Amino acid sequence: MDRCWRWAVLGVLVAMVLGGCDDPRARLLSHRETAASKSRAVAADALAADIRGGRVRLDLALDHAFYTLDQGNKDYQYLGAVLDAADQVSDLIPEAELTNTLILHRIGRLAFRGAQTAAEENKVAEARGLVLSGPTLWQTDGYWMTYPDHDALAAVLMATTGQRREALARLGSRPVLLPPADEALALIRNMGP
Repeated sequence: MDRCWRWAVLGVLVAMVLGGCDDPRARLLSHRETAASKSRAVAADALAADIRGGRVRLDLALDHAFYTLDQGNKDYQYLGAVLDAADQVSDLIPEAELTNTLILHRIGRLAFRGAQTAAEENKVAEARGLVLSGPTLWQTDGYWMTYPDHDALAAVLMATTGQRREALARLGSRPVLLPPADEALALIRNMGP
């Protein structure tokens, strides 16, 4: 009997996995992911139209983008397309404070995770193109205080791509600078003129 139970559970799990493959929203997001490798802008426009048309929700698109990163897919064009689409549909982000904050922080964290992954691979242009992507609504003092790692990464990427003064001004304007942002400020100051 115990063996039959295991087979039944395995059968249900297989059905769930295979059933998930037939989810039209998952197929649509996979299609947008493929399209992004050809054109970030076209994929972003299509994804924004999908969100506005109710074919997929922004939070599901964010989930899918995080999932691709977690699976080791480093398609920075797709991550950029999701962030660009989020910018295009920012007027649809709920105004309720908790929901708004959660979604905006997830957008910011996707920008951070994508940029961090690209920077770790020494793909500075890709990292710089992602680190501040998406609607600027997420870029608040509250966000930077909660996630000083993102603030540090943004400043270092700015400094290494010819915006050293802007990076110093960015970090220097914070009322409180938490680690690793404080360490990034010291690093950038030591970079020279």
